[in-house]
Amino acid sequence: MHRIIFITLLFVSSNGICQSGFTDSTAVKNKRLAEKERLHRLWRIKQDTLDGVYIPKNLEDCFRELDLMMTEKNKEDFRTRYPIAYHIGLGRNLRNNWGLWSASRLREYFLDLGVTHPDNMSGIILDSYHRYLNGKDIDLDKQLSRYHLTPRPKPKRPKGYSLPPPHD
Repeated sequence: MHRIIFITLLFVSSNGICQSGFTDSTAVKNKRLAEKERLHRLWRIKQDTLDGVYIPKNLEDCFRELDLMMTEKNKEDFRTRYPIAYHIGLGRNLRNNWGLWSASRLREYFLDLGVTHPDNMSGIILDSYHRYLNGKDIDLDKQLSRYHLTPRPKPKRPKGYSLPPPHD
């Protein structure tokens, strides 16, 4: 009888050790992966070009890029229509190519303004560009208040903080 209890206890304790080792290993791998993703995100937000596409750094830079992308006829059409008409086509292009869904310096610019959703980011770009083309004040504060947004506080970086070097 004692032999059966001893064997049972030995099995249970060794099984627990194996499971605990597996859990620790998985936790370490998950922690490493999270750190790698964090470092990659930090690297991406410092880049001016991602996947061969120039990423604007702010609204004024967006206007310069849109001016280069659009023909005079496109600009005239854009100037005379409501910006929401461009949300699906041009807006989707901006969200996908300028890194508004992932990590980019433009996304970071909008996050600092309190804008967290890529649809809102592209909406502000389109509304602001429409106003710019029509010679109107951008009135960014009013646009932000329409979304009930407030700028986020700047993150505190530890002393000696630097971004990792780019990797190939």
